[in-house]
Parts: sequence; C-alpha cells; structure tokens
Amino acid sequence: MIYQENTGGATIWGRPDGTRGYRVRGCNAAGCGPYSQPGFISIDHPPGTPAINLADWLRNTLRGKIVMDTCTIR
Repeated sequence: MIYQENTGGATIWGRPDGTRGYRVRGCNAAGCGPYSQPGFISIDHPPGTPAINLADWLRNTLRGKIVMDTCTIR
C-alpha cells in the first residue's frame, strides 16, 4: 500500500522516470471492493540545472573582446 487517506488524492515521491500503473479500491466498514483497472502515468523528470564555472563563462562570453563590466560571483 502506497497511500491511504480520506482526501481522494495522493502525492507519491521518489519514483524514477518511466511508466507506472496504479490500481485503487474503496474500503468502508463493510469491507473492501475490487481493485480498479490500472490507470497509467508517465514520469519524465526535467533534466538537472547545468552548471557553469567562471572560466567557462569568461571563455564563452568574452571571445577575445575587452569588456569593462562587473561580474558578481555568488
């Protein structure tokens, strides 16, 4: 069981990319009903933020030009 709550929704974390099928069923004091047919979702995480270092930035930005500007490094 991944989720059990009376809210009617679920947030599931930590799944890798791919297609997943989920089935649900309702339960009450009299017992539980049958599982539903699977519903499928595709998980496709966006790529990570690319990193650039100062040397790469300077090499790609200046390209031999003299620039009188300020650069803030955080």
